[in-house]
Amino acid sequence: MSIEKFCPSYDIFNERMERVKVAIPEAFADGKINWDVLKESLGEFIEEEGVDQEHYAFTWPGKRDAHRLSAKPL
Repeated sequence: MSIEKFCPSYDIFNERMERVKVAIPEAFADGKINWDVLKESLGEFIEEEGVDQEHYAFTWPGKRDAHRLSAKPL
């Protein structure tokens, strides 16, 4: 019995971007995101930054890079 390395055949980042493009196509122009249109489309779901805002977040230095690496196909 051979052991095969698990290699996903999909790119998580591109899949997520395609879903956002389908849901909010007006937020994309020339392959780039128009952040103002995206924020306007999300409306009340945008979290406002401020002194009064407090929430739990599990984060550490390098977390963003770790997410990017984990989304890359092997």
